[in-house]
Amino acid sequence: MACGDCRWTQVVDEELHEDATNRLLDWHVAHPDQGFDHLSDRDFGTGGLAIPPYVRWTDNHGMLAIGDERTGGRSRFNHECLAVVQAVAAGAPLDDAVAANANRLGISRRKAQGDIVAVAFSLFRKGLLWPAGVVSAGSSPVL
Repeated sequence: MACGDCRWTQVVDEELHEDATNRLLDWHVAHPDQGFDHLSDRDFGTGGLAIPPYVRWTDNHGMLAIGDERTGGRSRFNHECLAVVQAVAAGAPLDDAVAANANRLGISRRKAQGDIVAVAFSLFRKGLLWPAGVVSAGSSPVL
């Protein structure tokens, strides 16, 4: 999904956004200061990541339960997604999520790193993470 007036783009998640793309675009139009390209790696992680204030999440028995207030959508994601969101919420580097995932799976950090970076980029592309410092994200309340 893309805005014709600025560089805002993002992936439409099947559970969170698919039947509400009009609400997603309406939200963007009402918040033009938050119009950056979620599909480019240019903005991904260069100065850290943050959880946007419209995202609500919680640990649901080791899985990530997440909601996007822009559309009202809710979904559940895997352990790796939870590790990424927990690290970002704590203001920690993704290395913390890599370590948690490596420990959980009993694999080396090097093997876990690729999965964690891919998961973080997937969440970023869906608008569930954004660059730290874009807008004061604060800590998102849980679901």
